Amino acid sequence: MHNLDSDSIHFDIFDKKNRYIYVRLVLILCILVLSGYAVYNIFKLGTKPTGYACFVTAALLIVDYIYIEVRGRLFNNLIISIIGFTLLCTEILFFKKDSVFAGKVWILLLPLIVFYTQSIGRSVIYITVSILILIINLIVKFSDNELVNRLNTSQLIVFVLLSFMTYIYARSARAKNIKIKEQLYTDYLTGLPNRNALLVDMEDGVYRTLALINMDNFKNVNNLYGTKVGDEFLKHIAYKLSSFISGNSKIRLYKMHADEFAICTITKKSNGVDRVFYNKLLFYLSEAIEINSVEIYPTFTIGLQQGVYNILEDADMALKRAKELKKNILLFDPTMDLLQEYKNNQESIKKLKQCLNKDKVMPLYQPIYSLDDNSIYKYEALVRIECDNCLNTPNMFLDISKQVKLYHLITKNMIDKTFTLFKECGLDFSLNLDYDDFSNEETITYLINKIVEYGLGHQITFEILESSEIDNVSKVIWFINIVKELGCKIAIDDFGSGYSNFNYLIKFRVDYVKIDASLIRNIDIDDSSKALTKSIVSFAKELNIKTIAEHVDRVEIYDFVKSIGIDYAQGFYLGRPEINLAGKLSVR
Repeated sequence: MHNLDSDSIHFDIFDKKNRYIYVRLVLILCILVLSGYAVYNIFKLGTKPTGYACFVTAALLIVDYIYIEVRGRLFNNLIISIIGFTLLCTEILFFKKDSVFAGKVWILLLPLIVFYTQSIGRSVIYITVSILILIINLIVKFSDNELVNRLNTSQLIVFVLLSFMTYIYARSARAKNIKIKEQLYTDYLTGLPNRNALLVDMEDGVYRTLALINMDNFKNVNNLYGTKVGDEFLKHIAYKLSSFISGNSKIRLYKMHADEFAICTITKKSNGVDRVFYNKLLFYLSEAIEINSVEIYPTFTIGLQQGVYNILEDADMALKRAKELKKNILLFDPTMDLLQEYKNNQESIKKLKQCLNKDKVMPLYQPIYSLDDNSIYKYEALVRIECDNCLNTPNMFLDISKQVKLYHLITKNMIDKTFTLFKECGLDFSLNLDYDDFSNEETITYLINKIVEYGLGHQITFEILESSEIDNVSKVIWFINIVKELGCKIAIDDFGSGYSNFNYLIKFRVDYVKIDASLIRNIDIDDSSKALTKSIVSFAKELNIKTIAEHVDRVEIYDFVKSIGIDYAQGFYLGRPEINLAGKLSVR
């Protein structure tokens, strides 16, 4: 599979960072020397052919140099410069008697050849060939005086020394190239081949099985025990995976991003997926891992795919679907239309951004009635987004707005528009807050500043969704303390919707409890809903908390919630959400 062949590393990888500074210096030196030789030969020695040859070679070097400056990379691996030097040296060696000058030109050629190859083996070959050519040149021009001529001897010594120095540089550059390539294809934490290595390995067109292995809720390990323990945990997982597949030359392990690993197996198309193997792997990985006296019991999800092309994308789809379906192992199926789902999401994101840019966030206001005198007590502001001439409800845009981090813009829109309206009309109103709002310091700061700026504290009730998703109660309590100082009230929304923590009613210093529609919808005919609602009302009265019934859409429901002592109600029977509150009077 993947092999880090150092001789195949192209020079571009090494010198992109320093933009070929060494090559530029060599080229500049060669251009200056050749230009000097050209002028010297033409005007001093009168050997115009050699002078013109030097000028042509210098021009070819200038082409390479300009290409490096403009494009930031080597032009055809400096082949133009090498061709120019080769022609020049050939002309001098075989048509000019001055072997001293020929040797000097070959000295200039050698660094370019080594820069081009970045390979020890090829460099040695070129150096050897170059020395042999010089020796042959001496033999061809043999004479006792010339053979022992001091100039020829010194020329050869200088040539060998420069060759050795260039060879040492080539080894250094080669070592740096290997290190860079290792960084490019190796995960720094585990030492395993990374995603780049997997992509290279899959280019060979071999049929294989790919398994993407992802730990469930790995972020909890980092949050609870810190990133150091998390890193050690990943190293343990890498070791266990390596141990499990050791001895099988057809299986290779990779470390993907974050807490994800991949096992790639060369297989035959007719074999199918060995589910027994992956079930054993899951069982093996689920054993407890102890790190710094902390025992962690991990669980994993595996997405599988077989084939030649696009198996990484398909396995990733299978993994995502397995997470959604809460399955341990899932093989990719063409019916998993996640690609179309992705395209639909992208289209929704595009529309959402366009709507926000065009200020299409539209608050609707639904009245909340007092059951004591059947009058409007206040309004709840409900967010809608106008798109394609329709008002989209939150279930159509909230989740995706959070995924692409646009949710805070919707919240700010609601703050601006509701505060402006209710400042003018003087009505009391409720505004919904999500836990994403509490986790966004910019949103909370903006909200508090607007409360102070508009002076609406005594008109506002913030409705907080009752849910098991509260992950930082202290932030919520901090916010509640601040806004209560400003005169605001707090309501728990959707109370009784499957997870009811009565302790929140005390911790959050709640003023209202909004009883969820799932209890109210059939309360006049469902005995369980009656009993649970009565217990909530009784508990709230003990704490002096007012109760609000949602989804009151029939007279029978209205009569019943009023009879059991609920304080307020809202629903289609009493009033639908509306856009325009112009002309409404202030009520309390």
